[in-house]
Amino acid sequence: MIQDLVPAQFDRLDASPKKTQHVGRVIFLLFRSFVLGLLGGIVGTHHFMHQGGFLSLPLYPTLMRAQFICDGARGSP
Repeated sequence: MIQDLVPAQFDRLDASPKKTQHVGRVIFLLFRSFVLGLLGGIVGTHHFMHQGGFLSLPLYPTLMRAQFICDGARGSP
């Protein structure tokens, strides 16, 4: 009975590092995309603040200005 349990334990230990490595990679990719998104948000907000001064700091005017710029770039009235 003990001999039956020993190989199962070793198999489980052998499979464990790969699973841990995979989970670590997924967490790393999620963290990286989060950081890149955060940096993009900061850069975008900074850009719009400089375009309209600090009065455009509230989110709504900034979004409206971004929509206006996008509409102008697309060529719609």
